[in-house]
Amino acid sequence: MLPKETLRVWAKYQGEAVKIAIDNGWRGSIAISGGALAPAQRGEYLERLEIVLSSLKDVVGDEIFRKFPKVYNHCPPEDFSDMHKWKEMGITTTSFDLEVMDDAYFAAICPGKAAHKPLSYYKKAQEYSVEVFGPISGTIGCVVMGIEPISSLVEGFDERLSKGILSLPLVFHSTPGSAYEGFRPPTAEWIIEASEKMADSFMKHITKWLKPAKTNNDEKGKNLSRFSNGRFPTTHLSVVFDEIGYKVNKLLGGRKLSKIIGGKKES
Repeated sequence: MLPKETLRVWAKYQGEAVKIAIDNGWRGSIAISGGALAPAQRGEYLERLEIVLSSLKDVVGDEIFRKFPKVYNHCPPEDFSDMHKWKEMGITTTSFDLEVMDDAYFAAICPGKAAHKPLSYYKKAQEYSVEVFGPISGTIGCVVMGIEPISSLVEGFDERLSKGILSLPLVFHSTPGSAYEGFRPPTAEWIIEASEKMADSFMKHITKWLKPAKTNNDEKGKNLSRFSNGRFPTTHLSVVFDEIGYKVNKLLGGRKLSKIIGGKKES
């Protein structure tokens, strides 16, 4: 929401910070994040996105710019076809965060997001993203574990996976000073039960999406081995994905992933 001239200066310095990190061995994803612009600025959001991405490319160079995953983590656009323009600019992944899977909970838990667009709009945007950026690693979105019933969480996780969308489960914890300060997080037993059920959904749907996801990842220079257990650091993501990794490794039985889906050699 900065004035555009200020944004250009800010983006240049941010690009320099990214280059310093890269020069010192950092490897990861870059998230272009920010929610929804004010109504008066929404018409110029593509220009603002171009300012940020072009500034980054100018500083780090075209070759390095192409290598790094760049995640669009804003609210969905008014026109879904804008995603093709994002891809031309260098975006590789979208993350339209649902937060919860149930429509009624979305309106209650996320009143600001619900005032902007209904949950169904976010879901439609994710489905369009699969067509542009590919399934699984190309189309993601965070969801909070422990703030809605386990039944709607697991059902929603399964439904999204059936369409090629990978929801990233973050375990709820209340932040001091927020409206939810003191609100109880889910128990360990609840987290384990939900994680096992979501991992089962992943295994049920992943064979459908492995080949297109691998093709998409090969184009980006990434691989699917990060779904192995132990590949995720200890974070809010680790419980579900460690369980997924265990099940993936059991499925592979020591075989290479390429033996199952063909194509390039992959570990």
